[in-house]
Amino acid sequence: MIKRKMSLIMVLASVMFLMSCDMLSEKKAEFQTTESGLKYKILYSSKDTIAPKTDDILSLVMTYGTTDSVLFNTNSIPQGAMKLMMQEPGYPGDFYEMMGLMHLGDSVVFYQDAESFFTKTAGSPMCPPEMMGQQLTFNVKLSKIQTEKELQDEMTADMEKRRLEEAEIINKYVEENNITVQATESGLYVIVTEEGKGSKPLQGDKVKVHYTGTLLDGTKFDSSLDRGQPFEFNIGRGVIRGWSEGIAMLNVGSKARLIIPSNLGYGERGSGAKIPPFSPLIFDVELIEIVK
Repeated sequence: MIKRKMSLIMVLASVMFLMSCDMLSEKKAEFQTTESGLKYKILYSSKDTIAPKTDDILSLVMTYGTTDSVLFNTNSIPQGAMKLMMQEPGYPGDFYEMMGLMHLGDSVVFYQDAESFFTKTAGSPMCPPEMMGQQLTFNVKLSKIQTEKELQDEMTADMEKRRLEEAEIINKYVEENNITVQATESGLYVIVTEEGKGSKPLQGDKVKVHYTGTLLDGTKFDSSLDRGQPFEFNIGRGVIRGWSEGIAMLNVGSKARLIIPSNLGYGERGSGAKIPPFSPLIFDVELIEIVK
């Protein structure tokens, strides 16, 4: 779902954004001021006639900040562009008034009062105290305009493409590592490296497990061994599906390698900065105990 308010969480980046090389120098255009007081300058005019309409989805390559610091840069997010639903201006001179003056491919610089932006456009309950009385400078390129259906179709096609690519990556890993174990119906590989002699946990049982998690390329993202304390959880609760399914197949005392496809892991969202979307995962695990 595309949120109609910009999340304040986005105000985190600290890197300067360089406008694309095809943009004109600010010196080649003059600032203009609308009747509402919005001050802006066209950095690059694409000469395109396509303009945003209410409820269109806009892809924006953008940076904004003060004269002293950059507060947000789309280079800092995985997509490289912010997707935003176009709406009617909420007050004179607001962000969406500027979007309504742009055409596909245009690049602009414009100014907005920080307090108005944070409290009215970004939906924050208050403006950060250090921003009070300051002007924000926005550099924006309108790189794409879509309907909601076009965006959904694009996302569906991209997800299918990435699923197919993931399957190929897993198959290649299995082949290169001479893995002969068959995947379960869900696509999980459970490769037992040391067979335990205890019982197997049942749905809802609490277990203690040591683990090390990596991506298929060997990049480690987490390990209970580094913390010196096993992880405790209940089978079927509070963990990714691949964990519950895989650990339930082991006897206490067993060690195994789990190859977990993303549909049993963190899926299309990924997890934080360490696990990208559609990432198959490897967990080297040891089932230490079923906690009675």
